[in-house]
Amino acid sequence: MNNYTPITRYNKLKTLKDSQFDALIIGGGATGVATALDAASRGFKVALIDRNDFASSTSSKSTKILHGGVRYLAQGNIDLVYHALIERYRLIKNAPHLCSTLNYIIPTTSRWETVFYGLGLSIYNLLSMSKSLGKTYFLNKSTLLNKYPNLDPNICKAGICYSDGQFDDSRLAITLAKTAEDYQAICLNYVEFLSFIKGDNNRIQGIQARDVESGEEFSVQAKAVINATGCFADYIRIADNPTAGHRVAIAQGTHIILPKSFGSNYALMIPKTKDGRILFAIPWYDVVIVGTTDSFLDEAQQEAIPMKEEIDFILETYNQYAAVKASYNDILSVFAGQRPLVSNRLLNPGEKLDTKKLARDHVIEVSNSGLVSIMAGKWTTCRLMAEKTIDATIKNGLLPSRTCNTKTLHLSGYQEATCDNHYDQVYGSHLKIIQQLSGYEQKLHPQFPFTIAHVYYAIIYEYARNVIDVLARRIRLVYFNTNAALECAPLVADILASELQWDKYEKEQKLQEFKQFIQSYLHPEKIE
Repeated sequence: MNNYTPITRYNKLKTLKDSQFDALIIGGGATGVATALDAASRGFKVALIDRNDFASSTSSKSTKILHGGVRYLAQGNIDLVYHALIERYRLIKNAPHLCSTLNYIIPTTSRWETVFYGLGLSIYNLLSMSKSLGKTYFLNKSTLLNKYPNLDPNICKAGICYSDGQFDDSRLAITLAKTAEDYQAICLNYVEFLSFIKGDNNRIQGIQARDVESGEEFSVQAKAVINATGCFADYIRIADNPTAGHRVAIAQGTHIILPKSFGSNYALMIPKTKDGRILFAIPWYDVVIVGTTDSFLDEAQQEAIPMKEEIDFILETYNQYAAVKASYNDILSVFAGQRPLVSNRLLNPGEKLDTKKLARDHVIEVSNSGLVSIMAGKWTTCRLMAEKTIDATIKNGLLPSRTCNTKTLHLSGYQEATCDNHYDQVYGSHLKIIQQLSGYEQKLHPQFPFTIAHVYYAIIYEYARNVIDVLARRIRLVYFNTNAALECAPLVADILASELQWDKYEKEQKLQEFKQFIQSYLHPEKIE
């Protein structure tokens, strides 16, 4: 299904106010948009809201890998790994324009390491059974250095090659929302949850919401309300029940982005770091993403700020294996994301946890008033999490029984890889719309292929409402090169002002918001 005639924001808001929905989802990250698609494709009348942009928090700041989780296998979490490997395969099949297979290399420093990791990865591959993406095989030293030239030959003696997945996270989130709307869902960013509307027996009947842009408050009626707000899930749970307590712990993960010359066509996985995590160096478009860390945070923040000690740790760990060492001067961009992890018990105020030891499994909770909360989980398993969330909603009598349809459902723009320009590949079959828009021949920046037409497409077809939406989550330029993104920002603001009818004061305000936002992505020595 493809919808080439987008509904205006005005009409979406009107429908949101005037309709009764079967399911209302709060939260437009990976889990929320996947849940909206699952419910809508079952034939339910669905609405989704987010107080910010889609994928504006955790879901745009991942390591961009689809994987079962090698280290979860080492922890003995076979069930999580098995399901993630199956879901990895399904995402690649359902959205080949956004998700693909990538070969990963583990460098080893001794024969014992080679045998140990080789055995583990063979088991990892066996778990995927018919959904395997490729064989696992050993690399001698010369082959290893040929495939990944920037490894230190004095440290790396051999290696193992295996296959996993890769994707563009925020673009997949936008695509899931677009696909949900192909099935008649209403998906709106910049609409904030305020409070619950409850009827007899304290049962939830809907919510009070606010349009962030106009400030207008209104009610939304729904048979079932689903809390898919990730790191902020406890706030919604406690709004429903003040005695619910906290279950979500927040882990911050920081990544740095380096020039392509520091990587290769293969991803690098460093299996043992001093803090007990795995470090990845992932080729992504024309850059290399290196990360991630795992730092405990006291509370969730809308925009995570990288910490200098995290960046130092990434550089130190990467440089232990690298022939050409990376420094602060090489960093093109740096970003931090927050990951929600669920404790199996209520957390005490001020309690600090070792987030590396918390399970990555998702948890579904249904309150006495009928609030369905889906917490934690992985990007890779978002489809499965959505299926289980709607199944739980049905099981608890909030919706009638209907079968899940998303296992083989092609996402909006579905198209096998046919585009030579990998920046445009992510649009799939919708690229032809961009090519027909005004400004397709006019680049935003001489170093990148993005054009004015890409900005128009983001506004008209992909819900972009400000400069941050366009440059951070639609065309990802903030991640590729922060300085280039800053240079493009005034032109993008001009286009937005024309399309969204901003006056000069609002345009300047949005431009300043972008400049403030991008500070945490700039070279770390500039973050003060």
